[in-house]
Amino acid sequence: MYLNVQLHLFSIICFVASTILTLINAKCEIPPNIENGYVQISDRRESYRAGEKVKYVCDIGFRVDLSSGRRSSESECLQNGEWAEPDILCLPVQCPQLENPQYGSLVGTEVTFGKLVTFECFSGYDRWTEFNNMERVCMEDGHWNGEEFECRPVKCPDLKDIENGRISQKTGVFKTKVEYSCLPDFILTGDKIRECLQSATWSLSEPQCILETLAESCLSPYSKEFLNKFKYLAKTHIPVGIKVGHSVTFICRSNADLKVQSQCGTNGEWWPTPPSESFCSASITVASSSTTSGTTIIMETTQASTTDAPSSTSSGTNHNSSIDPIEGKEETTENPVSGKDTIENPVSGKDDDDDDDDDDDDVVENPEEESSFPTWIIVLISLLVAGVLVSVFAFVLRKKIVQNGDVKDKTDAEMESLTNNTAHIELRKKHDEMSAVQKESAENKVNAQVEPKEPV
Repeated sequence: MYLNVQLHLFSIICFVASTILTLINAKCEIPPNIENGYVQISDRRESYRAGEKVKYVCDIGFRVDLSSGRRSSESECLQNGEWAEPDILCLPVQCPQLENPQYGSLVGTEVTFGKLVTFECFSGYDRWTEFNNMERVCMEDGHWNGEEFECRPVKCPDLKDIENGRISQKTGVFKTKVEYSCLPDFILTGDKIRECLQSATWSLSEPQCILETLAESCLSPYSKEFLNKFKYLAKTHIPVGIKVGHSVTFICRSNADLKVQSQCGTNGEWWPTPPSESFCSASITVASSSTTSGTTIIMETTQASTTDAPSSTSSGTNHNSSIDPIEGKEETTENPVSGKDTIENPVSGKDDDDDDDDDDDDVVENPEEESSFPTWIIVLISLLVAGVLVSVFAFVLRKKIVQNGDVKDKTDAEMESLTNNTAHIELRKKHDEMSAVQKESAENKVNAQVEPKEPV
């Protein structure tokens, strides 16, 4: 029994000794790295003794997460030669959420380390930053690099004051409106207000300031103040204070149905031109039964007659052609007042006999629609007829010459044939005469040989 106790005690001593030796000689290899982190070691070795500790840190752009009961970022070499698992988690650094710039929006929504964000602007606005850097990146310290994003309205070209006028402001950006005005004694023609568009251009076109007194040139020579030189027009009164845009209806004295409504333009002239004497003594035929927009009026002039011509199309109809009441020809003209290509019928079939019309539409009694062909049309027709007659005469003359030539050639051929026949007949006659002479001579010769001689 004593022996068994000794053996058992010896076993315990050996186990303790072995354990102590194992503890003394226990070593760990190089500690492993962790996700998004690494071991921070001052003296890197191939092995570590049991009980030694190392510290883990996170990579750049990542932070240590000690939440959820995590308390330590260290790991210890254990007696079994293994490293204890570190109680550390490395998460990416986050930057604060950026706000959309005014008049624009962000492109990219991630706000973690290394992520890039840019922006775009609404129509009519341009991207802008202080140093022209249009991108921002989330840095390792949790801040965005670069400058604040900004959307600035596009800028339109600078404007200048107009002649004899002024402008409310000369510079402007998107949606800016400017207003034009004129100096005293001038009136504005065109668009008064212009706006800066999203295309960085100004809307509409630059207006003009026209001297009001320019309209007074419209007075001469039609108004009463200038003795109304055209006696074929009914008398009217055009006030001296007339302004650009003022309308007057000129009426022919001989026929109240013939009239032209004209407007005083910015160039100091009436448009359309007031009627001429030939216009007032002509008749007008409307060659179209339609009164819709686009109706074409054809003026056929004839010698004046006692029958009144029908009035032209009703007012309010827009025409693609107009008749020049002075020249009597069709023309397309730009309206000097509105500046737009507008075609008006200079012959209005509308009666303007109301005495209560305002000064902007004075009425001048109406014209007669009797007409004669203008001189240039008569000349043109005469030339065409003369050209046709000359062509016909030349054709007939040429045909006659060709026929005479054919007759002469035939006569010459017949004469030549007759001459040849006559010569042949004469030749044959001579041949027959010679043959007869030769025959007679031969007979005489034969007879002489055959006749017997008389005896002596």
